[in-house]
Amino acid sequence: MAGCLIVLGGCQKGQSSNENAQQPTVKIGEQDRQAVSREELITVLESNNFDRTVSVMNRVKTMEYQGDLMPLLKNIWGGNLADVPRMNKAFGEHPRVRIEIADVLLQASRNNRGFNLEPNAYSEYARGLVNSEDSEVAMQAISVVGIANDPVDLPLLEKILAEEKDATYRVAALAYTKNCAVNKEAIEHITASIKREEIRSYLSETWSEFQKLRQFLCQSKSSS
Repeated sequence: MAGCLIVLGGCQKGQSSNENAQQPTVKIGEQDRQAVSREELITVLESNNFDRTVSVMNRVKTMEYQGDLMPLLKNIWGGNLADVPRMNKAFGEHPRVRIEIADVLLQASRNNRGFNLEPNAYSEYARGLVNSEDSEVAMQAISVVGIANDPVDLPLLEKILAEEKDATYRVAALAYTKNCAVNKEAIEHITASIKREEIRSYLSETWSEFQKLRQFLCQSKSSS
């Protein structure tokens, strides 16, 4: 069964495109129906199942309010498993699980939601996984680097784009074009260095499509 990873939408890991097509479309007004309670999250984590965990974490990422989940996820990140006694320690430390937690915690930090979070720790962890042999872990790690929106990551993202790998060029293009330190000249320079036409086109189109989003992200970043 082919699986894929949510970055800006799509099917969930462990779910085929056919299965995804059969799922009802979730409208914004129906978001509360997809909300994850603390009890549900604990149950899923204690199942020690990767597919279920990635699926529920993707739902967590869409939630407007995550406050009930932040202390739990922060404790797990720090190695405190008192709230999830049936979760195997090795499972909680596995990159596929840990990068999902880093994603949620870093996004919460970027949104200034308090909880004494450690954004530098989450982004540094992600940087160490962008070249993982597990392509799903690598893709999620690149996505987390994109959330960090740190100019220090531009050489790393440029290197990933230059590798022109099918598994990672799209998420790397998303992360690169959203980075507030990137300008039109940088896009033109790296686009000219890429050999594959589909990657050049994807990068250019993504840059164009993200202009309004960049205005919001970069204005928010400069005022934070």
